[in-house]
Amino acid sequence: MIITCETYIDAPVEITVELFADRRNLKKWQDGFKSLTPVDGQPGSVGARSKIIFENKGHTIELIETILVNDLPAEFKALYEHSHGSNTTTSGFAEVPGRKTRFTMAIETVAIKGLLQKIMMLIMPGMVKKPTQKWLENFKALAEAPAFLG
Repeated sequence: MIITCETYIDAPVEITVELFADRRNLKKWQDGFKSLTPVDGQPGSVGARSKIIFENKGHTIELIETILVNDLPAEFKALYEHSHGSNTTTSGFAEVPGRKTRFTMAIETVAIKGLLQKIMMLIMPGMVKKPTQKWLENFKALAEAPAFLG
């Protein structure tokens, strides 16, 4: 299953890509983000692995991220592995008229562990789409902030 979200940002593609590529900004737009710790490889490069921790409603979620493609602005793709399964996330930025940017994010479920999780994904795809779209809107607000456009 693939879930795709997008938003249009009133900022040039160069600014949006710079903000996205700076991993220190994750906490500014990804709700629940706590930390990112490099595990293996050169951070940001293809093959690099990092441990990412999120907290959501008192639950800690630990992911291992492996960068598969880093060809920004066109594509940043990573594999995320966690206790309930794995998915790939592909993000991309495209310039649109008026020095604006279209930011898209596609999440593809690769594997789901557990019958309950499989059923939930099938009957409630909004469980992934809604928080993903919120992250994109949070990123849009960050990129459109006067501090970055000034």
